[in-house]
Amino acid sequence: MKKINRKGSPLSPSLPPLTRLLAPNLTPGLALGIQEAEISASITSGASRNLDTAQKRGSAILNLKCVDAQTGLMGKTLLEFQSTKTENSNALPLPPHKFGTHDVVVLRPNKADLGSPALGQGVVYRLKDSSITVAFDDVPEDGLNSPLRLEKLTNEVTYRRMKDALIQLSKGVHKGPASDLISVLFGERAPTVAKKEVTFSPFNKNLDHSQKDAISKALSSKNVFLLHGPPGTGITTTVVEIILQEVKRGSKILACAASNIAVDNIVERLARQRYFTAYIFEEFLFYQNLSSIKINRRC
Repeated sequence: MKKINRKGSPLSPSLPPLTRLLAPNLTPGLALGIQEAEISASITSGASRNLDTAQKRGSAILNLKCVDAQTGLMGKTLLEFQSTKTENSNALPLPPHKFGTHDVVVLRPNKADLGSPALGQGVVYRLKDSSITVAFDDVPEDGLNSPLRLEKLTNEVTYRRMKDALIQLSKGVHKGPASDLISVLFGERAPTVAKKEVTFSPFNKNLDHSQKDAISKALSSKNVFLLHGPPGTGITTTVVEIILQEVKRGSKILACAASNIAVDNIVERLARQRYFTAYIFEEFLFYQNLSSIKINRRC
């Protein structure tokens, strides 16, 4: 395969084959096209056509009332909503919906015209059978005493990050800490492992043999290590120990997961270790038990 010489530096692999193949589609239309398609579908099937239909499809929740307001982390305002319909003085369960924690939503008066200005935009913080709590930056000044509705929106941040990542990958990386990793991930070079397996003194004294073995192999890996297993086998516990061991030997760690809740779960377990501080890069942590952790904000 063709190599590119960078002024005496070690030869770096050229753009990975798969990336070269996909590059024409990655810049910048792919992620934007996906986003626009989802937005279009949301608009077509959502509140802009028929609110009752939107509720049946799960993209809107109608006939809500605000029953509680609290202050959350980082100055967020948490508004709790329940159905206006009651049975024996208790709010009825919310209708079937597709809302989930972290979804971006808008709040509107229940009978507002289609496309009317929103009272506010927030993020779903908590979901229960009969209530939904949304975190807002700014508290709506008016309209909270009347029936309300919530509409689910597309989160543009996800697609913007997808687009940026794909564009960067399509350009190829020939220097920096990611250059070796990319060639390994695309199969151009085999992963490297330390000749002698790393031994360690565990922070968690309750690790079983399989967890200790996985941690040792992870610490011995130079590029990439895949840890997997069925739910309930202590994978998060193992990941937390790997993070602690890497920090102990001076590494900087970026922990990512498919959801904020998953990352918050890791943060909560790390917080049990002495001297740990949670730094907030996003707007706020979603996991409620993290409210007792010392919080610092970094912008």
